[in-house]
Amino acid sequence: FGHRATTVDADRFMRVLGMARAARQVWHAGGLEGRALLDAYVQGVNAVVPWLRRRRPLEHRVLGARIRRWTPVDSILIAKGMALGLSFKWRTAPVFAEMAERLRERPEHLDGVLPHSPEADALATTRWVQANVAGAMGFVPFDAPLAGSNAWLVGGDRSASGRPLIANDPHLEFQLPGIWYLASLRGARYEAVGCSLAGLPGIVIGRTPKTAWGLTNGMIDDGDLWAETLDGAGRKYRVDGEWRPLAVENETIRAKGASPTVVRIRRTHRGPLISDAFPGYEGTPLSLRLTLMEPDADLEAFVDLGRARSAAASIEAAKGFGAPAQNLLVADTDGDARYRLIGKIPLRDHQAHPSLPRDGTTSASDWGPWIPDGETPQAVVGSRDVLVQANHAHTQGDQPHYLSHLYEPPYRAARIHELLQGEGHTADDMERVQRDVHNGCHARFKQRVLLPHAEAVRRMRPVVGALLDRLLAWEGDESADAPGGPQWHLVYNHLVRRTFEPILGRALVDRWMGLVNYVDSPLLEAFTDDASPWAPPSARATLLCGALDDALQDMARLGLTVDTPWGAFHQLRLRHPASVGPLAAAFDQGPFPMPGGPYTINTGQFLHSRPAAMRVGASYRHVVDLAAPDAGRMITYGGQSGYVGSRHYGDLTPLWRTDGTLPMRLAVPSGPDRTLRLTP
Repeated sequence: FGHRATTVDADRFMRVLGMARAARQVWHAGGLEGRALLDAYVQGVNAVVPWLRRRRPLEHRVLGARIRRWTPVDSILIAKGMALGLSFKWRTAPVFAEMAERLRERPEHLDGVLPHSPEADALATTRWVQANVAGAMGFVPFDAPLAGSNAWLVGGDRSASGRPLIANDPHLEFQLPGIWYLASLRGARYEAVGCSLAGLPGIVIGRTPKTAWGLTNGMIDDGDLWAETLDGAGRKYRVDGEWRPLAVENETIRAKGASPTVVRIRRTHRGPLISDAFPGYEGTPLSLRLTLMEPDADLEAFVDLGRARSAAASIEAAKGFGAPAQNLLVADTDGDARYRLIGKIPLRDHQAHPSLPRDGTTSASDWGPWIPDGETPQAVVGSRDVLVQANHAHTQGDQPHYLSHLYEPPYRAARIHELLQGEGHTADDMERVQRDVHNGCHARFKQRVLLPHAEAVRRMRPVVGALLDRLLAWEGDESADAPGGPQWHLVYNHLVRRTFEPILGRALVDRWMGLVNYVDSPLLEAFTDDASPWAPPSARATLLCGALDDALQDMARLGLTVDTPWGAFHQLRLRHPASVGPLAAAFDQGPFPMPGGPYTINTGQFLHSRPAAMRVGASYRHVVDLAAPDAGRMITYGGQSGYVGSRHYGDLTPLWRTDGTLPMRLAVPSGPDRTLRLTP
């Protein structure tokens, strides 16, 4: 939640956001089958609670926490928590609102840093800021990179087997115990194997006897903030010239060794006043609506995916899915392959840039209905086609409705397409693509930033020549043992700071860089657009020279040279939430040198504001050739046990780190060497 935040801060935020409230609504609105399934799952969990109370896990003993019985709402909260981590707008909008406030008198500067949107222009945005967003400064202290994923389908005529190939690797923030629980599940018509979420029944990503599917985040604009006008007492808000009462309730947070904290929760018809979660916030009150807070049928969608026996049936099964919107890729053993963007997406008009808060004083700014079924991106993948979904932009020209402006740069998608040229592809080829660590941004950076100014920099500051030579010679290889990565990322980091900090300030640039790859386009455009106010042509060599100098100072402080390999700088530590002080040795794994970076297929994401401690990467991988689904492969990190001290707490991590896999079998292996008997 933030490196300076406390657990009370996080608790307050979740209560104001209304996570438990939303989970209860889902439970009460759920269908009979979904409720029955959750009830049965909960009974299974609670059957072992008495045993757990006699053998409490280490973290429960350290914290003095009791083990309580599991409920269906707890399971739904697991799903909602995953959705919140994949939802972007509640994190990006406050940052861009603060930028708009800082740049309210500089429309050209603002236009250069906001994400591109087909529905906004700088003049309209500036007028909106001047009229409505004054004081709506950023406040959400969420401290984690935004997560993406890779998935692709190769048509049967392009594969060696004659049937489609599918690969998927969801990128999530790492934690221990691991996010995923590998499972093979059978029951009635349900039969699937892959990864499940601990706390929820069913396979999230995997295969059936005849189908296989993958998911990536749709990167949809899935929420909005509204700048609200309150009365003097803070109990009413103004809409269409009238005062409406706020729904108000209080909740109490009890913490060991501290006085109770009373949280006031106020809600408009759109959603909670999220600014109430931050006691020190003094700006414009902001309400928030997220698609993930709407009642949905997510569980039923995943259950039906495990029953589907064709690609068409899989697409139909996922229609009820709610949030966050996902790219669903699916193929079957008959050779059919399909794609669809699934999830709820609101229809709405934008008065200005969609990154910014909306005008809460008019109901015209409210969301309309959901985009109708059949009007979101979908495709039948031909036998000679390759379809890639790597969080990049959907083709807006083919879409009748606004979907998003929050996409990842196209580097991963372009590299995947490049590697999938030709024919005769195999499952081994798919794994090689998943392991690729070519930095797709480096070539553009070299062409647009380094080469045009290299000679001027050498004249201005000869001492940076060796570092500049390293960057010019580097081909973008972010293998753990290859030099170039540490030096490039340090220079990139400091060039962002040199370019944008003089006007935006360090704290705001830190928060912007915390959104990860949204700084990429503004930086490159500042160095190529001669009309850009951020890096005028006459200042570019000076900015680059300063960034190289800053990087050299960092390298000296960190003990790095121009030959230091990437893995010596870019490392991963798998952390447990209870890992504090001497407990870290028991709970954590690592640090490990890691390949990949923010712009590679094999992602090794970190906060650009604090390179290069890896935070996000491939949490799970699978590859399935639909000619032989039983030969599918999968892997995750961590282990199958959440018990610290168990030999299965982290035994999958070495295999995951060395690109190993496990068989993706539906059949129960013969001759088990161990039997576990569960007695209620």
